[in-house]
Amino acid sequence: MTASRLPYLLTATLLVTAVVVVFVAVGASDSECDADVCGPPQLDLPSSNLRYGYTGDGKPATTVALFLDLNSHASRRLFTSVTQALHRGELGPAELVLFHAPMGDCIDSSSARSCDAARAVECAEELRPGAGVKLAGRALDLLWQPADTLDHASLLDVAEELGLDRAPLSACTDRAQRPDIAELILKQSIWARTRGLAQGTPGGFLVRRDDGVERSAPFGEWLTQVELHPLWRCTGETTATTCDRRAPAP
Repeated sequence: MTASRLPYLLTATLLVTAVVVVFVAVGASDSECDADVCGPPQLDLPSSNLRYGYTGDGKPATTVALFLDLNSHASRRLFTSVTQALHRGELGPAELVLFHAPMGDCIDSSSARSCDAARAVECAEELRPGAGVKLAGRALDLLWQPADTLDHASLLDVAEELGLDRAPLSACTDRAQRPDIAELILKQSIWARTRGLAQGTPGGFLVRRDDGVERSAPFGEWLTQVELHPLWRCTGETTATTCDRRAPAP
């Protein structure tokens, strides 16, 4: 090799090395994206057909994912707080998405009433889209009747008042005939428990989407309507380290 060619070889070697370094750096930035730049990971909510409130195109700016046991007075209080906040527009363009988290996961008879109600709600939504969340609210109201009348016959009565046909709804709620609905309820309940929500106790997640970034905050049965808006504000703050209302406010 002549001395005159050495500078050109060194220059070429340095150029290739620089290209490789840039390529690796770009690849690393794509696969190891910093949370401060790309935002927190999105919440992988399970599937649900029970939606209420938002009717626009695309995803709403706010989603309230609510996990309920329909045989729970605490669930009724939390359901009322959330739906009233949505009615008043306190959370902006928002949607309620309802999930099931009954005690016992509907595997045995320990949660028969809540599981029967959950199946009825899913069937109501299937038979008449939009009726599921309404029936859930009416089922929770039955808990406050003097005789606490949350039973199969009462659920069918309420469903008829909502315009549903009694016979097909009753057939749909038969677990032996619709194992897919039982499986859906089980998956939602397990998902809630693995994300830190107590079994048989209502709770959920408030999800906000701002400028392409999604942030979420968990809450428990203690959340009141008064606390819902501050939690919504907290979830939208990029500087907030945590927004968690799974415990009572001090």
